[in-house]
Amino acid sequence: MAMYEEDACFDDGSGNPAHGHKQIRDALAALIEQKPTLDCHEFDVVENGNLAVLRARWIYTGTGADGEHFETRGRSIEIVRRQSNGSWKFVIDLPSGASELQLMGRLRTVRQRMTGSVRHPVVLAG
Repeated sequence: MAMYEEDACFDDGSGNPAHGHKQIRDALAALIEQKPTLDCHEFDVVENGNLAVLRARWIYTGTGADGEHFETRGRSIEIVRRQSNGSWKFVIDLPSGASELQLMGRLRTVRQRMTGSVRHPVVLAG
């Protein structure tokens, strides 16, 4: 939990974001049990003062509860803040936040909240 601020948010896209160390620890516990490997590629950083936005493409591999090997790919977005000692900690962690399907779902949810329905199609250029 050392890489997260005390009141950080971890949102895996399940609809139940985890807030704070205890909830984040609980959310990550099932992932850690899979003894995974996480490889990040094409890492981008945009820094502005004590805040930065991170983006990465990732490949997550491991073994499921059924003993079967799996591989998942995605694109993440994280927001980090520089701490008083110069280190950086996660404020918001969206492991699948930049994946197209995840973005489409988030945009649809925001548009529904704003208008009550999805009126205009959203096209993401890739």
